[in-house]
Amino acid sequence: MRRPFLAGLAGAALAVIGLGCNPADALAARLGREETALHAAERVIARHHLLTAGELRCSTLVYRDDSPAGRADVGVLERHGDGCPGDPATQPRRFDLEIDLRTGVARWDNTPDLEMHPVPATARPRS
Repeated sequence: MRRPFLAGLAGAALAVIGLGCNPADALAARLGREETALHAAERVIARHHLLTAGELRCSTLVYRDDSPAGRADVGVLERHGDGCPGDPATQPRRFDLEIDLRTGVARWDNTPDLEMHPVPATARPRS
């Protein structure tokens, strides 16, 4: 899975320079938070059957830079091309996840009202 994140890193590093912190340490911490968030999202998706294996293979997980401390906010987008059907120039949104990194409790907005709700024990994705 492609995990885009480089665009936000430059801004994070510049903000840290102004605070007198080591930019390399800030970048490493940022990458660590992002990797933790993306791994947590992959686990939630697999454990709760939010996507089929094929849908997961044809998805892109995007870490939301504005995730509050202790929570992973991850967008799940369709990926097209390279064996995945659809127009490669588009990446429609599937759903967003909010994951409490301490408890593992997850919420998603793949619901009829498109509001955040607890992820069900086992879900079948809406078409």
